[in-house]
Amino acid sequence: MKISKLSFAGIVLLLILASIGVVSACSCTPGFWKAPKHWYAWPGNIQPGGLVTVDGMHFDLDGVPGPDTNLVALSYKGGPGIPGAQRIFLRAWVAGQLNDAYGGWSFSQASAGNILTLYDRAGILSEADIQDWDNNFAGPCDVLEQLK
Repeated sequence: MKISKLSFAGIVLLLILASIGVVSACSCTPGFWKAPKHWYAWPGNIQPGGLVTVDGMHFDLDGVPGPDTNLVALSYKGGPGIPGAQRIFLRAWVAGQLNDAYGGWSFSQASAGNILTLYDRAGILSEADIQDWDNNFAGPCDVLEQLK
């Protein structure tokens, strides 16, 4: 796997911030969040059937007419070109928004909106790598334990 210098710098920054307590090391993967047995853990402001909304924008990237839901975004597979990069970023970002409710980290709405309007596949993927790293490797977040 090849990692860009920007992605590496973002990962290093997240590790530094986590070590000083600015960013929590709490994360669950998109696969965790899309599993029906975990839907009860979704925070009230984000629901599986709710529309993916980033800085006021909705997205239709799944090939089915109409805006995509959060659950659909968690199942995006990527693909070629800018739309493929947007799918990869949104999959990671929706999981990040869910993790954020439990002390995790994600890009803000405005930052995510700026990233998604880049006309540079490599730039979008670089930012997706940062969010995806936090979702997958920042540290275990036992969301289910927090809900007990």
